[in-house]
Amino acid sequence: METVYLKAKIGATMAKAIRQKCLDCSENSAEVRQCPAVKCPLWGYRFGCKPATAIARLGKTNIVKLLEE
Repeated sequence: METVYLKAKIGATMAKAIRQKCLDCSENSAEVRQCPAVKCPLWGYRFGCKPATAIARLGKTNIVKLLEE
């Protein structure tokens, strides 16, 4: 039987865990915001929330353009 190691972070939501992964992949928050890896399955969640929530939040202060799938 194989041993599997997991790192449990108390209080972390799935979206926040994805955000942490994006920060791990990038060098800083600005790089996460401008992430060019649009084919990454985590790309839509890189702001630490559902894509619809991110669009609503960002749309208040930015021009939001949606990419075609």
